[in-house]
Amino acid sequence: MASFSVKASRSKEAFKEWSGHWAWILVSDGYGAYRTWAKPRQTGLAHLICRAEAMAVRKDAALAHLGKHVATELARLTQWAHAAPALGQVAT
Repeated sequence: MASFSVKASRSKEAFKEWSGHWAWILVSDGYGAYRTWAKPRQTGLAHLICRAEAMAVRKDAALAHLGKHVATELARLTQWAHAAPALGQVAT
């Protein structure tokens, strides 16, 4: 089940009004108002990809390396959503 709501404001009040009718997992970005959600919540994949890509261009070489690695693995996961890997393609 999915729900989408368009409000004039992205405020805590608007979120509270909408969330009073929702009892499922909240998939969202990291907006602070969503941190009050007491039920299961996860960050949307697109938001994780954006964060990894942003980290990949950091000046700190270690952070950039990690960001590139995470972005590569997230890309691999999204490809697997359309075509599962063959036996032996995934290293443990």
